[in-house]
Amino acid sequence: NMAHDPKSLILLSLGTGETFSRVVYEILQSGLRHPEPEVRFAAVRSVGITQWAEFIPELKQLSETETAQDIQNLISKAIKACMSKTVAANAL
Repeated sequence: NMAHDPKSLILLSLGTGETFSRVVYEILQSGLRHPEPEVRFAAVRSVGITQWAEFIPELKQLSETETAQDIQNLISKAIKACMSKTVAANAL
């Protein structure tokens, strides 16, 4: 399952365009909820790569429960990445 493989999550996000995709969203969302920290780390990193604002609520929710410090740090960066694209779009 792609949502359980850290490398697949990263490759998926790198191959995803700027346009939101429900299928990709659901795969990455599944990775964010995975019990293995390595998978969650890759999913958060992948979300940051997409920069899709749709992930902001999911990331904020994860930040409330995540216990791994490296993932917490990455969540903050991913939220900023997703918000920066939203801010840039609103400035147009």
